[in-house]
Amino acid sequence: MTSNTVRALLAAVLVVCLVGVAAGGTLAQDDDPEPEMEVVYDEFRTDDAVVESANTTGSAQAIKQNTRATIEDDDAFVRVGLENPNSYAVAFEVQISNELVKPATLGTVRAVDNDDVTANWQAQHDFEADETHTKVTVVVPAETDVLFTPSQLRVKSLSWTGEAEQSADTIRDRVTKLWEEDRLKQRTYEVTGSEGEIVTVDLENPETGDRIEEWHATYTLAGAETPQPTPLAEGTGEPVFYRPIENDDGAVNAIQVTFNEPGTVSLTVEPTATERIGYEVTSYRSSVLDGFEWGPFTAVGVTP
Repeated sequence: MTSNTVRALLAAVLVVCLVGVAAGGTLAQDDDPEPEMEVVYDEFRTDDAVVESANTTGSAQAIKQNTRATIEDDDAFVRVGLENPNSYAVAFEVQISNELVKPATLGTVRAVDNDDVTANWQAQHDFEADETHTKVTVVVPAETDVLFTPSQLRVKSLSWTGEAEQSADTIRDRVTKLWEEDRLKQRTYEVTGSEGEIVTVDLENPETGDRIEEWHATYTLAGAETPQPTPLAEGTGEPVFYRPIENDDGAVNAIQVTFNEPGTVSLTVEPTATERIGYEVTSYRSSVLDGFEWGPFTAVGVTP
């Protein structure tokens, strides 16, 4: 086989590979449905008859533009069902009155039995109407029905109401409220969680838009002979970690702390210069000394 023949064969193989990659890229892009229609269901917020029916019977539904939305509310779950019988994807926005569901920022909520469909669940404040409601947005693929069922206790625990604060010690998914009458209640907090618990901390007051600009936190694990404060980091590989929750504008307005192991998180908001230094010392001890206590560091007492 001559060198020219080899070059020609290699060129042909390269062309085939490039075509295959291009085709594969096109197919991958088609996996994400592009909505051809948008439908807004505000009946569950603005229609008094629908809201009253839901409060009386525990459920309500509305039909619009050949789609259907259903709300069900009981002691265990809030159910939001969406039906799209059309041959194209539809973008849904469902607005729910605070008389039906306590406003909450849950971030991403996956559909039951369909991990490919996720909704954005947010607390939304209407300044003109001076009320806060729940807004659920999701793109539903063609000829698809989806159901979202976040825990009712979790929704209540994340509410900006006094009821949530009073019930925070008795429910599994809890919230640490940082605001009272548009002001911070305090600057230091301790949150204890058992294995598997998720605690959401609101960094923004949805009524006023005030936001905490600076914070830091450490955690200690329960049952440790010598509890060693460890900086709370974003991610999923630590015994305790957090993930940020963003609003529609991309700004972080809350964090969700996950306890893979039981422990306690110490949170400081708007720290002073002294508290920043203390946190840096804690971070140094955690990363460099790795839990060993010797020399001058044994005498250092840090309370972030």
